[in-house]
Amino acid sequence: MKVIIPQEVINCISKIGNKTAQKSGYKIYTALSLMSKRQNKYGYFPVPSTYLEKINKRYKRALNALQEAKIIKPYTRIEQHPQLLFESIEKKYYNVSRGICMKYKFLIDITKGIIEEIDFENRRKYRWYSIIENSMTELGYEGKISRDTFGRRVHHPIIRIYKKDLKGDYSGESVHLIPV
Repeated sequence: MKVIIPQEVINCISKIGNKTAQKSGYKIYTALSLMSKRQNKYGYFPVPSTYLEKINKRYKRALNALQEAKIIKPYTRIEQHPQLLFESIEKKYYNVSRGICMKYKFLIDITKGIIEEIDFENRRKYRWYSIIENSMTELGYEGKISRDTFGRRVHHPIIRIYKKDLKGDYSGESVHLIPV
């Protein structure tokens, strides 16, 4: 996958550690840049931890490095200090029980930089993918199966024609099983 990587990100990730850690850092940055397409009017975009864990279990190392370099900023709320009455603290806001995940915002312009090829393909085939792929193969179709980021809708070539193609396959007769 081709991604625009700003020089600030390259400098930050080069300080993370060995080549494996740097490679995972670029993957985490790529994931963040993909999720940034879903940002709200304030520039914050949701990033579920389960999504980042699928990319790399040690995602926090790259995330912390990007925060320290002031490349990304987590969404925070100002709350009452637990012990001091007239003090307030700034706290990262997420709530697992309510399904509210962490939100981040890019503090730099991610549209300018060097275009790099990042190995970001997800080679794991999910059950929904294999069911659709096998069904399409049985019907004699080939094509790309994908999901979009909004609503996670599945797209494939026979969406528009499946009612016409499969209309005559089911006879409508009910099948009764007789116990032996």
